[in-house]
Amino acid sequence: HGTAYRLDAWTGTLTEVPSRAQGEDTLVPVSLRPGEPAIITLDRSAASGSTAAPVSPELATAVVSRTPQVLAELTHWDITVESWDAGEDEVIEE
Repeated sequence: HGTAYRLDAWTGTLTEVPSRAQGEDTLVPVSLRPGEPAIITLDRSAASGSTAAPVSPELATAVVSRTPQVLAELTHWDITVESWDAGEDEVIEE
């Protein structure tokens, strides 16, 4: 069991998402549009540090305010971003 959060990969913002316990599992319903990614984390600590009210499926998500724990300091890294869009329409005549 734990508290589920959705991580915004661009901003690092954690947003608490609705979840429920079923036996030893935590179920997190997710609905995605085509091509939409999602990063879901599960905080299993006894005190998650969340200052948000409990979230139910009927309510909007609540933004979690907490200071993340630094696991490792990245001193040098590179990132490559690729765009896989369709581009401009092209007419091919044969």
